[in-house]
Amino acid sequence: MNLIVLSGMYPSQGNVNGGIFVEKQVIALKKIIDGEIFVVAPIPWSPRLLWYKKKWQLYGKEKKFLIKNNIKVFHPRYFRFPGRHFGIFDPFVIYYGVRSLVRKLISINNGDTIIHAHTILPVGLAAILLKKELKIPVICTAHGGDTYMAPFRSSLYHHQAKTVINNADTVVAVSERLKKIILEILPQSKNVQVVTNGIDHAWLEHKASAGSSQKPLKILSVGRLSIEKGIEELLRAFLLLSTENADSELVLVGKNMTSWLETFLNQHELQHRVKVTGEINHSELSAFYENASVFVLPSHMEGMPTVMFEAMGVGLPVIISDVGGVSEVIQNNVNGLLIKAGDWKDLYCKLKLLLDDDKLRARLGAEARKTVEMHYTWDINAGKMQKIYSMIR
Repeated sequence: MNLIVLSGMYPSQGNVNGGIFVEKQVIALKKIIDGEIFVVAPIPWSPRLLWYKKKWQLYGKEKKFLIKNNIKVFHPRYFRFPGRHFGIFDPFVIYYGVRSLVRKLISINNGDTIIHAHTILPVGLAAILLKKELKIPVICTAHGGDTYMAPFRSSLYHHQAKTVINNADTVVAVSERLKKIILEILPQSKNVQVVTNGIDHAWLEHKASAGSSQKPLKILSVGRLSIEKGIEELLRAFLLLSTENADSELVLVGKNMTSWLETFLNQHELQHRVKVTGEINHSELSAFYENASVFVLPSHMEGMPTVMFEAMGVGLPVIISDVGGVSEVIQNNVNGLLIKAGDWKDLYCKLKLLLDDDKLRARLGAEARKTVEMHYTWDINAGKMQKIYSMIR
């Protein structure tokens, strides 16, 4: 059996950490699948007249083919209409952008091929169009926003999502909560399974000293610095905390999506207490986790956040909003602390609790690490996916 992984999310020159979880799953699958894996990661066609914008310049310079981690990765182009209002057409232009390549990959590998698409929309629908044309099985993984946001933008988007769920051989949700939403979109669906994300087993070699009282105590958050990721609540909580705890620092790792962050830090004289690193290559992230005392993810919405597993895997105590599938992994006050999304006072109280108690940090961190080691690695994930592939062949 050969596998074509069709995903609009995959690390590339323009987005080094984009879809890192897809790449990690592919690497784990490569170890156990008896056949070839091809990654087809389409990107927008970028004419030179748009290269004055860095994003479009990187699209244009992206290699169309490369071999990475001994896996063949293709970046075919598709025409993307400018603006969000044309997103309803994305599945169709992606389909036309990849169909000749997918047909070629199937023909040269004797046809025994499965397509594994990532996201219900837009890529999932493109995969269903390929299924109808090429008569091959399709699995679609729902990750989060593609399921609890995209299908509810309009009746047309909702119809597209129903088409994917109804026609995919199997739909994989990364959490039970996401599965519930899928069944709300198409209640009679019987092809939905849950396979949770994870981390590399090698990641467990990294260890944080969560229970150490060595100062300063570092609060780490990894992800886009944006409103939906809870950056505003985190800064408000830390502002109050900083007046009471002079030995704490906040480290923000991720692309800054706000226009007011620097002004906020200057106004409140937090420049020396808050470190903003910008986007960091994933291969360099382990050092930030290892040097942290607490990990925080106060998002307003998530599917099943990979950074949560990464923090838990190194033994960090985590404070995370109870959104998406988070509470399926985190038992409050057992292997982490849950907070209400958007509630900066709750976040402040949980941060203060952990910073004031070395033993609590150590206990929660140890339990977090044990949870991930036993249940949430990419090898475990790949084993479950292999069983699904075998069932639909």
